[in-house]
Amino acid sequence: MNLFTPLSLLLTLIATLIAIKGYYQSAILKNSSALTKGLFTVGIFVWGDAITIAPFWILVGLIGYFTQDVYLFFTLVSLFWVVRAYGEVQYWIAEQFSAKKRNNPKNLWGNELFTHDSIYFGYQTFWQIIMVFSSAITLYFGKAWLF
Repeated sequence: MNLFTPLSLLLTLIATLIAIKGYYQSAILKNSSALTKGLFTVGIFVWGDAITIAPFWILVGLIGYFTQDVYLFFTLVSLFWVVRAYGEVQYWIAEQFSAKKRNNPKNLWGNELFTHDSIYFGYQTFWQIIMVFSSAITLYFGKAWLF
């Protein structure tokens, strides 16, 4: 058994626990918009995200386990970040120009670095950078997986 097998199973287990907690927070406590703590690395920012994103990670973990294909696994992970980053760029553009502000600029992390509403530019460019690196990594692992 190589190191990849327990790691893919660990991802599946952790994602399952996150899905259960996300369901509890969202459906039972009606807390779907509450920020999560420590789940940024798997793309889950609020508990409502866990309802759909945790099952994705469960599938990725199972695909990794059953195929034992490290390149396919990391292609799926990096492709997730391309799509997630693109969605975040769109979200922050919409937030910037919306009359209804769901996120007060004064309450956003990093606000002390920006003046007024320019924090939205910071968030947009941050996610654009994530998208660029994720795209490059996707191409790298996609090529390794296919060829």
